[in-house]
Amino acid sequence: MEPILLAKVAISTATYAIDKPYNYAVPLEMRGTLHPGTRVLVPFGAGNKRVEGLVLDLAEGERLPRLKSVLAPLDSEPVLSEELLKLALWMRNRWFCTVYDAARAMLPAGLYFAIRDTYRVAQGVEKETA
Repeated sequence: MEPILLAKVAISTATYAIDKPYNYAVPLEMRGTLHPGTRVLVPFGAGNKRVEGLVLDLAEGERLPRLKSVLAPLDSEPVLSEELLKLALWMRNRWFCTVYDAARAMLPAGLYFAIRDTYRVAQGVEKETA
């Protein structure tokens, strides 16, 4: 198997018992634009529910059969530095919270928004025929 870029992601909906970095494949079009400290949208769980996550690290790895991919970045640049990510990991162990909750406490409330589906007519298709 050829190596791929993996994002280690802290999931927003994870409880303390299942709080760990989850591996997601980084699509080719996101390479170079995705960095540690960036919030992303990822599929999570058996139903592939779209949830928010935070990239903790990027590393080369192998594609596994059930590996899911990052759906979209939510930020154009990282919202947390490497030092703040380390602080979030320390806070998780100190106060028994999730990494995502610790990171969220460091960010302004205005960064969070509701995810909603939007649709548009593809280029070259007339609205009347759609």
